[in-house]
Amino acid sequence: SRARMRPGRRVACKMIKQKKIKEKIKKYLVQEIEIMMSITHKNILRFLEAKKTKNNIYIFVEFCNGGDLRRLLELMGGKLPEGFVKRIVKQIALGLDHLNERGAMHRDLKLDNILINFPEFEEGKVVPDEFIEEFDYETQEVEVIIGDLGFAKSLKDNNDLATSY
Repeated sequence: SRARMRPGRRVACKMIKQKKIKEKIKKYLVQEIEIMMSITHKNILRFLEAKKTKNNIYIFVEFCNGGDLRRLLELMGGKLPEGFVKRIVKQIALGLDHLNERGAMHRDLKLDNILINFPEFEEGKVVPDEFIEEFDYETQEVEVIIGDLGFAKSLKDNNDLATSY
């Protein structure tokens, strides 16, 4: 699992109580893990490992220090500079294109599932609001990472339909 990590990155853990998981959700969880295991791309959240105990399931992924796109947008007063939006959209498009090449569809793309990482910020800590508010979007780097593939669908061939029930 360490071999899948980008250099200098930390780990985040998503804990899910087994009692609260219905069978349909377990199916989505297994599918999410399978898709994440098959993909390594700079704009897709990297799956590292999953562990199951008597009470919980733990999913380990790379840590993104900036939170999600909703937080970024709120801290910027609901507006982002056009050039920065182009950089964000390009990275999202690259990630979605990679999913498409691997025969997968996200099916739940929203602000909360687009994660932000500031590589120039001290690693391992959550970026404070002040850092984001003062961030120079023209000169500093930002990584946009698609996460939460829980509703992703793997299409075995182009004739498969992606349906939700």
